[in-house]
This record gives sequence, C-alpha cells and structure tokens, in this order.
Amino acid sequence: DRKNKNIIKGKIYSLIGREVKRFETNGDFYIWNGCDNEGKVVPQGSYMIVIDGEREFTKKFFKMK
Repeated sequence: DRKNKNIIKGKIYSLIGREVKRFETNGDFYIWNGCDNEGKVVPQGSYMIVIDGEREFTKKFFKMK
C-alpha cells in the first residue's frame, strides 16, 4: 500500500561540502535531474548523496553531462 511507504529525504553535496540539492520522495526511488536547489544545472564532477529513510547511507558518485 503506497500510503504506508516511508518518506525518503536526501541531500546531494559537492565534495567541498556545499549542499547542491535537497529532495523528498515517498516512492521507491528518486531521479535527480542534475539541477541544484535553484534549478541551475550543476557541472560534471563528483558528488555525495546522503539518504535518510528507512535506513540511512552516504554514497559518492560522479555526475556526467
């Protein structure tokens, strides 16, 4: 039942620690469009994602064009 799904909150950071994007979803996944909180496309490079949901984790990833 979708009503019982946990809300997943996440933040994407640059490797220097600047918050790039904050998001919230009640689905099973989130697809980032590559834009920051102001809607501007962020440059190619390494980022970290921090997920806070049913479980919590941090993962480094590389954004390509």
